[in-house]
Amino acid sequence: MTPGTHGSTFGGQSFGDERRPTRRLTSCWRPGFFDRVKHTALLFKQRLAEIKDRYPALIAEVRGEGFLVGLRALIPAGEMVDALRAEKMITVSAGDNVVRLLPPLIISEQEIAEGINRLDRACAAAEPGLCQEAKAGGPPDERRPPLPRPHRRSGRRPAPDHR
Repeated sequence: MTPGTHGSTFGGQSFGDERRPTRRLTSCWRPGFFDRVKHTALLFKQRLAEIKDRYPALIAEVRGEGFLVGLRALIPAGEMVDALRAEKMITVSAGDNVVRLLPPLIISEQEIAEGINRLDRACAAAEPGLCQEAKAGGPPDERRPPLPRPHRRSGRRPAPDHR
């Protein structure tokens, strides 16, 4: 997979048949389509919250709207992406510690259940590696979070958050 081939409807594909995008867009206007999307997106977020609660040492937060979702990981995002790829689930990292999930709007409840099962297995596989890291550097809650990135324009880091 190369940059730009994942994460968009037609990423890496030519528009050879210009009727395809039109057909996909017109399916969005069918009665009840967006109600179904709202229902399945809510189900998706609820199931992701269950995974977050099951693996608090791996996933700190579920963020996003609708089906554009990010999992803020407590391990490097690349490790989580690799664990998900081993479960045949394609994801990408968004920054150092966020794993982006972007299922299609037409995903079914059965496909959501299968994706959640794969995420569950990937988290279970990643957890032993976390335990090895914790032995080397202390418990996960004692590890320091990464420093915030410098501001684009000024180049200065934001003030630390002393909670």
